[in-house]
Amino acid sequence: MAKKQKDKLEVLEDENSRLKKAIRRKDRTIKQLKSEVSTAQEAFRQTETYLKEITNDRPLSEILKNVESGKPLSKISDPCPKCGSANMKKIIFTGFHVISCKCGYRNRVDEEREIKKIKQD
Repeated sequence: MAKKQKDKLEVLEDENSRLKKAIRRKDRTIKQLKSEVSTAQEAFRQTETYLKEITNDRPLSEILKNVESGKPLSKISDPCPKCGSANMKKIIFTGFHVISCKCGYRNRVDEEREIKKIKQD
């Protein structure tokens, strides 16, 4: 009779350890998924910021025309001060952006200075 009870206890202990392992696996999966969600949200925020920057102060018709013609939206509409070309690119980094042209002209624009200029005006 004692042997049968021991068998029941062993079965319950095995079940308990199996359930604990399953819980640990689920916890690892949840932690991994939370990390992936966080990464995806940060990528979405960066994409949103980028799209706002390159479409700022542009009419929708110009944006659609660039998309249809295959031109990248990172092109800015101001002409190059060196060669006069209208195909300048704006590359956005954290805290600043770089405006460049095929002729070799480049200009770094700090966002903090730009914000200060706007506040002074």
